[in-house]
Amino acid sequence: MGFQQAKSLFNGDEIDLTMLFQILWQKKIWIAAACAIITSLAAFKVYINPPFFKTSAIIKLTELSKNKGGTPQFVDSIENIKAIIGSGALNNTMNNQYPDMSLGFNAIQVKDSSLLKITLDTPSRQVGIRSVEKLIEALDMHYAGKVNNARLTLEQKKTQLENDITDSQTDKSILLDKQQFLENDIKNIQAHKKLLNNEIKKMDITKSRVDAKKEKIQTEIKKVDNSIKLVQIAKQEIHSQEDRQRIDISFAEKTSSINDQALLRLRKETREVEQNTKSMSSNNKKVLKAKPTQSEAIALLMYSNSIQQNLSLLDTMNTRIEKLLTESAREKSQISKLKLDNKSLLQNLAKKDIEISNIQANRKILEIDLANNELDRYELSLKTADLQQSLEKLDIKIANKKLAEHQLTIEARKFDTLASNTSAQLKQIESELKQLKPFEVISEASAPITPTYPPRLKMLFIAFIGSLILSAMVVLLQTVLMGYHKKSA
Repeated sequence: MGFQQAKSLFNGDEIDLTMLFQILWQKKIWIAAACAIITSLAAFKVYINPPFFKTSAIIKLTELSKNKGGTPQFVDSIENIKAIIGSGALNNTMNNQYPDMSLGFNAIQVKDSSLLKITLDTPSRQVGIRSVEKLIEALDMHYAGKVNNARLTLEQKKTQLENDITDSQTDKSILLDKQQFLENDIKNIQAHKKLLNNEIKKMDITKSRVDAKKEKIQTEIKKVDNSIKLVQIAKQEIHSQEDRQRIDISFAEKTSSINDQALLRLRKETREVEQNTKSMSSNNKKVLKAKPTQSEAIALLMYSNSIQQNLSLLDTMNTRIEKLLTESAREKSQISKLKLDNKSLLQNLAKKDIEISNIQANRKILEIDLANNELDRYELSLKTADLQQSLEKLDIKIANKKLAEHQLTIEARKFDTLASNTSAQLKQIESELKQLKPFEVISEASAPITPTYPPRLKMLFIAFIGSLILSAMVVLLQTVLMGYHKKSA
């Protein structure tokens, strides 16, 4: 029967559930007896256990340091601490120091954090609280070496940070001295620049004066040129007057020469007429003395008429001679006057030439002054250009100094930031040194005033279900084994 049931139960790779339930139903009495015995024992155990006090405390692993990646480093991992508490590694020490202490601790991590909840079930509330407190103290003692190492490391870091702060302050002081030196240098350069600007202003004022003097000289040269033109015009007028006077003198001299010649001819004619008149008068007297004849009387009459005519002609010629003499005297006087006027004109012309020479000499002096003025202005322009170049160089120096000062300021700010960060790290290390311990007690050990009873019905139900499953498995295993034994026999 057992072999056939085992063979029917396992049909190839499939299990026949109907056959399974038939086998279990056939062994129902045995299964019920086993369940009854196991459940009874569990009930006995549950009901004889006294009520207990559940003591609990929550501790938090404190951060001892950080690695290079910034991950917090604790005194130990939570798993190791749970293992130490659960394995009873601290029990011997605690039993030696506290004989009445209850042992049986349990540690649970709270929600994947650095919090650890320690629990202990004890029949006495005070014993449970004291036991949990002593366990925490034992944990402190257990990790005291690591804490001291961490303390030593923090002290070394503190010393290093203090040295860094001192070095940073020294470097900053050096930077501040350099910055002060640069500021003083910039002030000196700016003062020099101010002096150069004043010099440039003076140069500009001098250039303005030179330009004004140039305009004045150019105005004087224009006046001199105008004076030269006026004098030359006057000279031309004098030359014109002289030419006219020369023409007048030449004309007067020619007229005087003609008058003189006419006067000579008249005098010659007058002498001839006088001689003729004297001859005729002498002949007439001779005729009168000789008792002239009728023909001689007629001739005498004719001589008398001729003498009268000659005398009348002599009077006319004398009058004309006097008139020519008067005109000749007047012409000569006019020629003398014209010559005097011509001499005066020549003197005036010489004076104008001297005046032109003096004006031209003054113009040359003004041109020399103008050239000197241009040279002075050119020299001032060169000096001004040199001063401008010096100013540009000073501006470049100031810009470089300010850039260097700005860089020093940035470096000083970096030192300040570094000092601030270092001070913050130092304060943090000091705070960590003050609070350095492996654990921080978040919740002190405590237990409820009323005891806690075990969940009896739950435990009985679990015992019943467990015994039922165990009995069924035993029955099935027994059936299979019996089938194999019969088959082999």
